[in-house]
This record gives sequence, C-alpha cells and structure tokens, in this order.
Amino acid sequence: MTREPVPEEVRRRILTSITSVPYLEAILLLRNAPDRSWDRTGVAQRLYVSEKAAGELLSDLCAAGFVVVTGSEPSLYRYHPRSDELREMIDRLAEA
Repeated sequence: MTREPVPEEVRRRILTSITSVPYLEAILLLRNAPDRSWDRTGVAQRLYVSEKAAGELLSDLCAAGFVVVTGSEPSLYRYHPRSDELREMIDRLAEA
C-alpha cells in the first residue's frame, strides 16, 4: 500500500506553525477529544512531558488560536480552532 504524500499546503503549515513534536501531539490530542477540557496535568501525563512544559504548550496553543480556555484554577483548555480554515487545516494534518 503506497502512502499519499503530505499535501503541500499542509506541509507548509507544519513548517510555519508547528514549533515542535510535542506541540503537534498536543494539537492532535485535544482534537481527538473536542468535548473534553484538559488541564496541564492531563496533557503532561498523555504526552510524557513535565507539567510545566504542558502548561506552556497549552498557553502557546491558546495564543495561536487552536484551543480556548474553558475554566480556571487550574486553567482548563478545550480544542476550538478560531476559524473554519484552521480547523480544516488541522483535520488535513491529522489525516496526513
């Protein structure tokens, strides 16, 4: 079975918007559970990173428009891309 190459548009998005492997893993983790709110502890456990790193990832994803804050103390985040275009790009990225 031959795999399709990653579409150029998706490849470009990866190169310009995805800063690290954990960043990509966090996007995909939250995307796969869009109705769940995540705190840094849960993300840290699932991605095998420190809670500090998970907190930074979540803050960065929020600033980039991939997730929104849904609660506080501790901060909770939920997958919610700021635009349909961004959501579609993430879906294409996940498929690739």
